Amino acid sequence: MKSQINFVVANGRLTPTGSASGALALAAWLGSDIQYSERTLEWWLSILADVSSGARPPGYQGTGNTSSVTMTGEWVLVENEFVADQKVLLNLQQANTVLGKYRLFLQSSPGASQQIPGPIPFEYEAEGASAVGRYVELGGTLAAKPSGS
Repeated sequence: MKSQINFVVANGRLTPTGSASGALALAAWLGSDIQYSERTLEWWLSILADVSSGARPPGYQGTGNTSSVTMTGEWVLVENEFVADQKVLLNLQQANTVLGKYRLFLQSSPGASQQIPGPIPFEYEAEGASAVGRYVELGGTLAAKPSGS
């Protein structure tokens, strides 16, 4: 599937958004969890690399302000905790591509300008409820999140 993340000015800030369920799920993860932090973005890139290499166990990887992320070695499932149908399943390369493009956005000093950047096009495997089903079919686990998360 193909979609894109667009940017709008909301509350005086450039904010990612999307038009389809999968794009909205990713936009929420980027805008509300990673926000404008290159440090947080690099942290997520290292988690993806560590799970892929086996240095970190697969499964639940964390919950931010809006999204929970679970992974197998090759698949990434991002679920919006507040909007039931905003889920997206990407392979590792697709997730790294989106995060790499978001890094370029962050490096362009988005807070210094209200000029709306171009969209971030991306591909993904599935969205909505089918994303969860496909993730499980591909060997992903949906183990309970640790208490307090």
